[in-house]
Amino acid sequence: MRRRSLAVGAVAALAATLTTACGEVDPIGSVDWAVGGVESVTVAGWAWDQDRGEAPTTLHVYVDGAYRLSGVTTVARPDVGALYPGSGETRGYGLTVSVAPGSHEVCVYAINEGEGTTNPLLGCKAATATAAAGCDRRHDPRRFPRVPGLRSREVGNERVVLPAPELPQRPTRRPRQ
Repeated sequence: MRRRSLAVGAVAALAATLTTACGEVDPIGSVDWAVGGVESVTVAGWAWDQDRGEAPTTLHVYVDGAYRLSGVTTVARPDVGALYPGSGETRGYGLTVSVAPGSHEVCVYAINEGEGTTNPLLGCKAATATAAAGCDRRHDPRRFPRVPGLRSREVGNERVVLPAPELPQRPTRRPRQ
């Protein structure tokens, strides 16, 4: 009798595990990195909403606690596809958000569109955005240094570098004796 009750208990435990494993599942993923740019921050990682199969996973990006951007997974991540069969190859994301110069905390949430109960936080990273240059550098001589044999001029809104015309050679002097 004791063996039978142990077997029934083991089957019940296994059934409970299978029910939980096949039940509602929230998206998974991570924030791999965030880097600051000129008045922007780019964040990248991967996400997968398991009950949606190979369909793209929707993401929301928050900067300093405020919602800023929505995006989807469209970047090839064969490493994630190999780790999670059935997830597809495009599990990655790379999203750029405009921000003011300075340090920012960037957080990414996976939006649950199938079964499941929450929109999980994939992670947060710190990044520092830089300020844009304060002047029009097209005319800055440091941007186009003088190079012997070259000259530059503007054509429309672009600066074009052209070969300089041949310069006459200076006559050589004979050394005094």
